[in-house]
Amino acid sequence: MNLIDRMATRIGYVSVERHKMGLKRSFEVARKSNITSDWVMSATHIDADLNRDLDALRARARDLVLNNPYAASFVKMVRRNVIGSNGLKLQMKVRDPNGKADSEANRLIEEAWEDWGKKKNCTVTRMKSWLDVSYVATSHLISDGEFIFRKYSGFKNKHSFALQEIDPGLLDTTLNVQRDGRHNEIRMGVEMDIYGAPIAYWFKQYNGSFQVSLYQNYYSGERIRIPAEEIIHGFPMYFAGQTRGWPLMVPSMMALKMLGGYNQAVVVGARAGACQIAAIQTETTDGGFSGSDGKTEEGAPMVEMEPGMMMRLGPGETLKEFNPTQPTALYDPFEKAVLRSISIGTGYTYVQFTGDLSGVNYSSMRAGALEDREEHKYLQSLMITHFAEPVFEGWLPPALATGVIPLPLTKIDKFSKCKFTGRRWDWVDPQKEAEGAKIRIEQGLDTVTNILAEQGKDIEDVLRERQEELAMAEKYGVKLPEPGDQSSKASSPKAEFTSGQGGGADEDQN
Repeated sequence: MNLIDRMATRIGYVSVERHKMGLKRSFEVARKSNITSDWVMSATHIDADLNRDLDALRARARDLVLNNPYAASFVKMVRRNVIGSNGLKLQMKVRDPNGKADSEANRLIEEAWEDWGKKKNCTVTRMKSWLDVSYVATSHLISDGEFIFRKYSGFKNKHSFALQEIDPGLLDTTLNVQRDGRHNEIRMGVEMDIYGAPIAYWFKQYNGSFQVSLYQNYYSGERIRIPAEEIIHGFPMYFAGQTRGWPLMVPSMMALKMLGGYNQAVVVGARAGACQIAAIQTETTDGGFSGSDGKTEEGAPMVEMEPGMMMRLGPGETLKEFNPTQPTALYDPFEKAVLRSISIGTGYTYVQFTGDLSGVNYSSMRAGALEDREEHKYLQSLMITHFAEPVFEGWLPPALATGVIPLPLTKIDKFSKCKFTGRRWDWVDPQKEAEGAKIRIEQGLDTVTNILAEQGKDIEDVLRERQEELAMAEKYGVKLPEPGDQSSKASSPKAEFTSGQGGGADEDQN
């Protein structure tokens, strides 16, 4: 082997001659070499990885949410956009035998659902509303990678139904039982049948309840088994056979922790440099000096820094020049570069993750906003499918049985037709959005129902409110503009619609 071949082999490449001899792997990235020696070569089941690391991941993610400003802001940003200020809204889709919307049934169910969503009914503690528990579920999804609630049918409230929040940390990751003739398999606290479907959940207990003592650890030595039909357990699925979720921030957590430490060091260095430390050295007859005797917890001498501080030194002590230069000119671009990689790991753009609008223009903001909204929609769909719909399915039977909804329980299948919608977002150019929607409707490419649904509205609610507005306006002798009324249009020049501009028929603007 010549020198070039030896050098190529050391960095992971193979010579043409060796390739012809059949010694080359099909995939270069699968080769083991000096530069790939620390890269894993064998894959384990995702549950094996979670069983080993989930508790540590959760603890560190929660620490970041509590102490790292970017992680804390990320939680708030997701809650604002996925849940919004109005929460996940219920829209009933009940129809009569003729296929027409059953307006009365829809109204009765939606009004009863709104009443249940008040904090006096929604949870067993009577402390959180439907909006509150939606925020809690979203927060757990980010910091823990999963959310868990217990459904209490028959609870002592008006609706005979309530939710109980359960900390995902109580679902015992240490409880693993292999399947045999007498026991079902249990993975990280989830008991499963032969197909891998959950049939029960095993939770740690404190004094027979989920209330954790402030003075002891989570686990008191007892577990409680709860049937799966009483539990709502939601998390993003990435792998086949995955049993638990992990924090959404995992790919970015290391960089967030390091950047937080770096920023703290820069701030401390800048503060130290601004204190303008001076020192006075005085000889004494007894060889002592008057100074601070403060100690750190480890017993080392400690000197506190204050603006304009003057420090007195003892005999034989000298002060070495200390002039921190933080922050340097490279601080801002370095921080931005790290934050870009962090934002990629969260699934959001740099602008959405940081809120930094410097250096963006209309086109880049538009492209980024569309990508961010798709991520918001994905999380909304997850929250609707794994949280809102299971809650509705648990609430409806007792609500019908108790008469809170004055409709027959025997027709529950008919009354279960519903849709949940989340927050929608106004475009940066509402005029182009409206023009695009108008053209799509006129050309038969879209419907008013779908356009309103994209905005999180129900056409029946809009038409009913419009009818009430017109009746009220007529009562008070006020004329409201009608659709297509030329007098209601603005005096500004009409916006031209061209196929290459924003708001076109082929653009998704929500």
